[in-house]
Amino acid sequence: MSCQDIRFDLNRGETQLWAGTPRQGIVLGPLDFVVVPFGIMWTAFAAFWEMSVVRSKGPLFMQAFGAGFIAIGCFFTFGRLVTAARRRRRTVYGLTSDRVIIANGSGAPTSLPLATLGEVSVVEAADGSGNIAFGVPAAITTMFVSMPSMARAQFPMFEMIPDARNVCTQIQEAQKAAKARGGSAVETSPPSPAVSSFPKPTPTGLLTLIRFAFLLMFGGLGSFFAYQGAADWYAGVLSSTWQTAAGTVLDTRLVSSSGSGRNSGTRYSAHVAYMYNVGGQSFVGDKLSFGRLTRGSGYDDSQRLLQRYRRGTVVTIHYDPMRPERSVLEPGWTWGSVMMAAMGTLFALLGLAIFRRLGRPTRPQANRPPVGELLRMSRQQGAARVNN
Repeated sequence: MSCQDIRFDLNRGETQLWAGTPRQGIVLGPLDFVVVPFGIMWTAFAAFWEMSVVRSKGPLFMQAFGAGFIAIGCFFTFGRLVTAARRRRRTVYGLTSDRVIIANGSGAPTSLPLATLGEVSVVEAADGSGNIAFGVPAAITTMFVSMPSMARAQFPMFEMIPDARNVCTQIQEAQKAAKARGGSAVETSPPSPAVSSFPKPTPTGLLTLIRFAFLLMFGGLGSFFAYQGAADWYAGVLSSTWQTAAGTVLDTRLVSSSGSGRNSGTRYSAHVAYMYNVGGQSFVGDKLSFGRLTRGSGYDDSQRLLQRYRRGTVVTIHYDPMRPERSVLEPGWTWGSVMMAAMGTLFALLGLAIFRRLGRPTRPQANRPPVGELLRMSRQQGAARVNN
């Protein structure tokens, strides 16, 4: 569809002056040269972690958690670019004698009256394309030019349109003409049924569902893993101060299991059981260390553990003096517990931030007076006080 074929439902006496579409296809911005490498590293780390959990035959919820991390990394790498391209494919922009129109194919188009539009600013690229923002000064538009998705959440804008400078000039001229008429066309003409004024978004049922889904997925799971990591780290720190007792390795064996489907193959893990005596009472334990989710996974790692802890070997056992049945073979905290606590906390905070951000209505910027006008009024008031 060419720009000449775009027609909007107009009010009586209203004239369409311009119509256009944003740049099509996948477009890389300045920020993408940072986000894409970050997404690749994130995905690689998550895939390695997922493979470790699968090889060690970890719990199903741990495997699902790792798959979620991989999905997030894929979205950062290329998913958001594809989503933005699909959104721009459905988006059209328009300029009439009375208003600016933004239609993205979902719901009624957004209409911004020119008489109350406020400042219009443009940030132009080398090829002449650019972004035009409404109701904000040029400095803020320049700041958001590398983050168009964040900018759209803060103020209305024409994104990645060709010949942006010329279009901006047309908008400013139409804005002056509308203000000269006193906005009569906007005030007296009934609004078109297909076009709505710039709304103040409120959480709908679907948005509320999405908010709580993010809170549950990121906040809930993040809090759970943050607690598990912190508990393992704390237990590891305490285990360094526990009392010790001589123990004997009772049993060491290589445990193997076969997967099915895509997880087919043999997985190995080392099992070490030991016995120790406290106060004349014997206890049996099999805890190697705290915070190592995949400790002993893989054939080579399992064989090294079996060589270190042979059956009948005398070992030093660290046990909790308040609960002698709680013991560990290798005391101290591990980096695995720290990473789990840190990543869990990060995702819990991310879930809370998304929950709050999606529930916060965006302030409409179109009715704000131009910043230049406010500055002139401030200077006039200051001069009046000096003269008095």
